[in-house]
Amino acid sequence: MNLGIEKMKRRVVKYFFSIALILLNYSCSSRKVNHNAALSTERELKSTLLSLMQSIDELKFDLDEKRINNFDPEGVVELEEALLTRNMQLIKFIHEVFSKRKAFSFSTKELAAHSSLKIVFSNDKRLCSFSWDSGLGGTMDQHVLICQFQEPNKVISSKILYAAGMIKCKHRYNCIATSIRNIAHTNAYFLLGTNQFESNTIGESAFFLAINSGKLGELNALRCADKSANYFFLKRDLINNSYTIELEDEILFEKRNMSDVSSVNINTNFSDEEQLEIFIQADKAKELIWSNDQFTKQMSAPFPLLKGKVKKVRY
Repeated sequence: MNLGIEKMKRRVVKYFFSIALILLNYSCSSRKVNHNAALSTERELKSTLLSLMQSIDELKFDLDEKRINNFDPEGVVELEEALLTRNMQLIKFIHEVFSKRKAFSFSTKELAAHSSLKIVFSNDKRLCSFSWDSGLGGTMDQHVLICQFQEPNKVISSKILYAAGMIKCKHRYNCIATSIRNIAHTNAYFLLGTNQFESNTIGESAFFLAINSGKLGELNALRCADKSANYFFLKRDLINNSYTIELEDEILFEKRNMSDVSSVNINTNFSDEEQLEIFIQADKAKELIWSNDQFTKQMSAPFPLLKGKVKKVRY
């Protein structure tokens, strides 16, 4: 009986979380910002950002303790509600207030040292991401990913790519962003992120994005058969020592019985201004899965992932 009540409470929390995020998305689109907050100094803005993230980290720790060591259904629901509130506050603050700062780039050392908030800038300092684990997931982590960008002589814009439970978000963006690279001085960007898909499956996500006319959109630069997309997944199975490259629901290729699957990762080559290459680096070998030597000339056309044409690359 208690288990049934607990399941019902969890469903209620998730329901209200979804409704709250929909309302948040609506309010964020209007970009109404408190005037005093907009005039805050960078130090005050970063202090608020740090305080909210630290509060989320503390609630996540307390929630894990309740779930694992001292299971208390009512206490779990209360902490989930508190965690939901803090996540919403941080999303709203970054999206509505923090985007009103005067300077786009800023130091992230203090934030990184004292919280789990991950902030990444592109090499041209025009695109940055804010991402964190919301603490509201189960076997699959549920993250928040917000991108902010700035075109020359324009104000900073903000876009929520993923927030756990938000209906309009694409699941592909459920990740912690680890790097953003501008491609050949264009408005195109390559973003890498990590996620835990299941208890024994972790991986990386790779995306192409582009800034155009004041908007951040998807750039469908990848193609496999008749599909074109702006992303693919690298999934690592830690139990079976295997990895797969997936585009939507299609497995492009798979490797099994590897000696160290935890070391498999996506790597890129930006050494040539006209060329971008994406590798899978596993153990001591590199495998080229995507290459484009004329990216700046044909950005609108998708280029194929090299399915069945994996090229061995020597160091």
